[in-house]
Amino acid sequence: MDASTLGIRDQCVDVAVMAFVLFHLQEPISALAEAGRVLRAGGTLATVTWAEDPVTRASQVWDDELNAHGAIDPTPMPPRNDDIMNTPEKMPVLFGKAGLEPVRAWVERLEHTWDADRFVVMRTTFGASKRKLESLAPAARIAFLERAREVIGQLSPEDFRYRAAAVCAIARRPA
Repeated sequence: MDASTLGIRDQCVDVAVMAFVLFHLQEPISALAEAGRVLRAGGTLATVTWAEDPVTRASQVWDDELNAHGAIDPTPMPPRNDDIMNTPEKMPVLFGKAGLEPVRAWVERLEHTWDADRFVVMRTTFGASKRKLESLAPAARIAFLERAREVIGQLSPEDFRYRAAAVCAIARRPA
């Protein structure tokens, strides 16, 4: 559903969650206001946005190889809008502009380490990486996958370690 025009009637939802969505929108305040429209009085909105979303060495190597093989993203995402929501201090400001009452905002740290096989599965099954891979002709795709597996197979576990931070925030629709 379009976050700026929800197909839900006014004031019929108790809880709404917008996880890793706001920074993709050109007008996040409009989307927050739209979520507020569908919330009942006192209803809760929870959001999660990136505070830190670093690129791992493995991801950089993968992307460099894709680019070297001539892959393109046929439907690239618009530039992300992280700067206005990447701290706990910024989210209450957005909530207020959308007519919502801020309740709480905080940072959660997360860490995950892929092994090479799981990394390849992740990068070939969704998102921009999958779209770019599918832009290659079958022979080029095979050549890329062989080369990428060879190169990432030489990386250390630390090169697959993802350390990020997310801003979690809660607001309510005024009663």
